[in-house]
Amino acid sequence: MDSRALAELQALARRDIELSTAIRELELVDQRVAHIRARFTAIDAFLATYPEEEERLRANLREAEDGLITRREELEDAERTLAAATDQEREQAQLAVGRAQDRVATADARVDRVRQASEDLRRTNAEFSAELPQLESQARELSAAPSTLPAPGTGPDALLVWTTRAHATLFVALSQLAADRDRIVREASEIATMLTGVAAYGLTAEQALKQVEIQT
Repeated sequence: MDSRALAELQALARRDIELSTAIRELELVDQRVAHIRARFTAIDAFLATYPEEEERLRANLREAEDGLITRREELEDAERTLAAATDQEREQAQLAVGRAQDRVATADARVDRVRQASEDLRRTNAEFSAELPQLESQARELSAAPSTLPAPGTGPDALLVWTTRAHATLFVALSQLAADRDRIVREASEIATMLTGVAAYGLTAEQALKQVEIQT
């Protein structure tokens, strides 16, 4: 067997593993960049509409509270009517009180729903506002790691710009690594085919080396 060709195949297999590992690492970084972008986009959209939504819920709450006051006044009127009703009027007066009580319960539930929605909105606003600095910190962490990622800038839209630039940088790096790996795989396949006389195309460099070791 050609020892020099075998040594070259072994070196190609090692390099193929290194490239495969580097590709997986960069793909994980790209996934983190995509996550930062998705979260920033969602938070930015929420914060853009937050003041309007808060005002809408505030108006709804005022309307619901006014409605509850009205329904309670109606209940009080119905109860006074019942208290002053004659025997012949009592049944109808009791029905009127029951209907008024149902309307109070409905109005009260509406107030609770609007208050809960307002609390949920404020809580989400607080959580999202706190998450933004965390996303910025993650972006700086990725940029500070041994990589070619650009550093994030400052300003409200800087994070979105950074994710676009970071993804583009990673795309170029991944494309180069993939091209290098394709070249190594082709070279390894040619050497394995030469050493064994059996076509080794479609195999990774490591698989090609194993095929050579098995057949020799």
